[in-house]
Amino acid sequence: MPGIHGTASDCVGFYLDHIRKQGLVEQIQELQGMTLVCDCRPGEPCTGDALAAEFYASQVEDNEQKTVAKNWRKKSKTM
Repeated sequence: MPGIHGTASDCVGFYLDHIRKQGLVEQIQELQGMTLVCDCRPGEPCTGDALAAEFYASQVEDNEQKTVAKNWRKKSKTM
């Protein structure tokens, strides 16, 4: 809670550390298609925004890994 445990940025950082350490970030794909809501003040760091950023980052990583694998398969076929 901001004010008790640090700034809003600190709290979002603590939250992200927690979900990463607990392995919860591996389940982030379950959020696909869902609407995230929170009670954070507009314009302040928000756990919902942080979750959305983690989700989109995982999407980019998945797409990059798929592209690398696809390119490798194409390359290995021409060898």
